[in-house]
Amino acid sequence: MNSIKLFQKSAAILVFAAILGSCKSNSDSEEKETQTASQDTAQMGLKDYYQNYFPMGGVAVAPNTVKGKEAELLKKEFNSITPENVMKMGPIHPEKDKFYWKDADALAEFAEENEIKMRGHALVWHQQTGSWIFENENGGKADKEELLKRMKNHINSVVPRYSEHIYAWDVVNEAVADDSIKVYRKSEWLEIAGKDFLVKAFEYSREADPDVKLLYNDYNAIITEKEIELLNY
Repeated sequence: MNSIKLFQKSAAILVFAAILGSCKSNSDSEEKETQTASQDTAQMGLKDYYQNYFPMGGVAVAPNTVKGKEAELLKKEFNSITPENVMKMGPIHPEKDKFYWKDADALAEFAEENEIKMRGHALVWHQQTGSWIFENENGGKADKEELLKRMKNHINSVVPRYSEHIYAWDVVNEAVADDSIKVYRKSEWLEIAGKDFLVKAFEYSREADPDVKLLYNDYNAIITEKEIELLNY
């Protein structure tokens, strides 16, 4: 009889110990899962939270931002970059027969190495454009034919060079006026070539790369007057 009671007591203790062990095992497992989830969340960037919606762009990227801590931040948070200045006509094409590729190439290489999309900015703009493009050989104003020829040469030189790196180009930048009674911004492009410079910029860009997305870029598009001008342009 005593043996039976002792057996029952031992069995009860073993069952209780098994339950405690199971609870501890489940608790440890849940704690590990929580720690893993926390680590995964800590490693996620903005690009990961919005991966099912759209690319997360890091704008105004310069050569010094693809090095060191800033580069690590870019790689963690973004999966699309846009050069701030290095691909604008002035910096990349400072003289008629001279191109400066180093900085733009550095950004393109960084994007490729880190599987980051890249948007080109910008082929035609009224600022940061070398004065040479608007001048003839005598120092006067270039005529329309010469200006469009130079534009085409610029686009044909820049766009194909980065065709494997860039998924979209800002072809024309800020050509619409802020003045609500005007459509086009006053510029030497408009003065010499008229609004044809807008059309030709897109035509030349499409010829230079049949597959890249071509975009018009501007600011204040949420203002009604500007929005109407953009749609009419």
